[in-house]
Amino acid sequence: MDAYEILGVTRSTSLEKVRKQFKKLAMDVHPDKGGSDHLFQILKKSYVQVLQDIKNRESDKQFNELKSEHEQYKHQNSSKVNVQFANVDETEMMKRFHKVFDENKMKDEHSRGYGKKMVQQGGPREDISVEKTMNKFSIKKFNQEFNKTEPKNTKHLVKKYNPEPFVLSKTLPYTELGVDKVNDFSNHTESKNGLQYTDYMKAHTMNRLSKGSSKHIPKHKTIDDVERDRSNISFQMNEEELKKYTAFKMKQERKEKNRMKTLESKDQQIFNLYEKVNKSMLQYKQ
Repeated sequence: MDAYEILGVTRSTSLEKVRKQFKKLAMDVHPDKGGSDHLFQILKKSYVQVLQDIKNRESDKQFNELKSEHEQYKHQNSSKVNVQFANVDETEMMKRFHKVFDENKMKDEHSRGYGKKMVQQGGPREDISVEKTMNKFSIKKFNQEFNKTEPKNTKHLVKKYNPEPFVLSKTLPYTELGVDKVNDFSNHTESKNGLQYTDYMKAHTMNRLSKGSSKHIPKHKTIDDVERDRSNISFQMNEEELKKYTAFKMKQERKEKNRMKTLESKDQQIFNLYEKVNKSMLQYKQ
């Protein structure tokens, strides 16, 4: 049967009404209430499917809205022409440009770093003695020496999250738009001339596997080994897991909406700044 028919909703039903309808039906078919476990599992699957459909429709709607706004912006600015600047002294022009740039510099979330912490901790440290163990540097020698050291923090909290997609392209540098705060400045982009590095604070936490910890990680040689190892794992969510998953999905939806709002606000700030800087520089026009 269709997931919408099972829940008794239509494709135009709001997310709030879908949730209310699921709770109502769950009370009727839940095994603890005298219902059928088989029917309850079907209801849960239908609910998850409808939630995913609603999320996909919201993403398509946002894309179409952005596309429409872009077309409208192009139409409104199609009649604008470039302004020719008068013959002014090049040195004076550069001074003016840098002055306007410094006065109107936008705050970039990626420009925040750990400069204050690094300055406070900078300089020679007499309390630290680093033994020289390599005469000539090589990746192999570095890894050998690194593996000899045991991490200081052998016990720490491990946060378990729901599965998240990986970035398919490791050679394409990019920046996520609409981000309020960057918590990890690591760069894992693989390129011929690129530099990979780890976030400064993350690199100094020392939360890494100890030398013998890797032996507890299962190693699979083939896909068959992986499938065989996972054959006994239950992928059916119980009521508590479904509740947590639903809460997780709602949190992700709120996070995405906030990101889009931040992106929209940032775009408006950039446009306003462009207008302001443009007027400041137009005093040199002919």
